[in-house]
Amino acid sequence: MKNSNTAVLLAGGIGSRMGIKNKVKQLLSLRGETILEKTISVFDKTKIFERIIVTLPGHLVKSAGKYIDSKKFFTPIIFIEGGKTRQESSYNTLKKIKELGGTKIVIIHDAVRPFINKDIIEDSVKSAEKYGASIVAVPAIDTLIETSGKFVKQILDRTKIFYTQTPQTFRYSLILKAHETAIKNNITAATDDAQLILNMKKPVAIVQGTYFNIKITNPIDYELAKIVSKKIKF
Repeated sequence: MKNSNTAVLLAGGIGSRMGIKNKVKQLLSLRGETILEKTISVFDKTKIFERIIVTLPGHLVKSAGKYIDSKKFFTPIIFIEGGKTRQESSYNTLKKIKELGGTKIVIIHDAVRPFINKDIIEDSVKSAEKYGASIVAVPAIDTLIETSGKFVKQILDRTKIFYTQTPQTFRYSLILKAHETAIKNNITAATDDAQLILNMKKPVAIVQGTYFNIKITNPIDYELAKIVSKKIKF
């Protein structure tokens, strides 16, 4: 393998929170390209991945070429069908990687976070190589509370709270085992890959993120993304 790393972009959502019809959020336009193309481009430009696997809703897999010009990227792009849940989508990609002969490191990213950058991607891979697992996070700005019904139970110590983002990066053998263990334990709707690692009592390192690394899930996010795209080079 030239680069024994695989990037996974989860783009299997149908965008129900975006409130749009006949189009998924990852194919919305952002400065002349789709959000998905923007995200693929950032990972492609690192040139440290053997392949980029993209999950899509089933009805878009065969027609992906209409929306994404794979030929313009240095890294081979592979489109597969996502699952009914995030956990299933992630596991589908891990099984696909196994079919392709495996990999050393797998980095899993929300396709609708196009403002990720090269430095964070490379730092994430290095951290996973060293510790086995890493997640990108930024220190919390807001004070968070724990509730009990309609009342405040306690105010959390903000200095110990981080907002998690993606990518989340793992040694392939470790995250594959984590998913297989979760399934054996009837855990099928986990919304976070790193949680499956923690369930096995394994450490997960933190990689410093950026507040620009927003996830575009609703109309407000999309409008904010249009502004951000004019302010930063990506």
